[in-house]
Amino acid sequence: MLKKLIFSLMLTAGLSMLAAQEITVSGTLTEEASGETLIGASVFIPETGLGTTTNEYGFYSISIPEKDSVTLQYSYIGFQPITRR
Repeated sequence: MLKKLIFSLMLTAGLSMLAAQEITVSGTLTEEASGETLIGASVFIPETGLGTTTNEYGFYSISIPEKDSVTLQYSYIGFQPITRR
């Protein structure tokens, strides 16, 4: 029983260390002229294939590996896509 518990703790500690090597990029997308939040806008990282959408407040959050430099692509229906590095 004790061996199983120790193995579980070691496995959990290792997974926590892997998770600690990520950073979270987050923000709120708004329309520049009116300040209106953009609900359901797409946020995509081409290098990783990861993406998300903004919530009802225009907020998004996405985790990426800490050491990586990534490109963020923002898109929303009726607007020109924006790319930021």
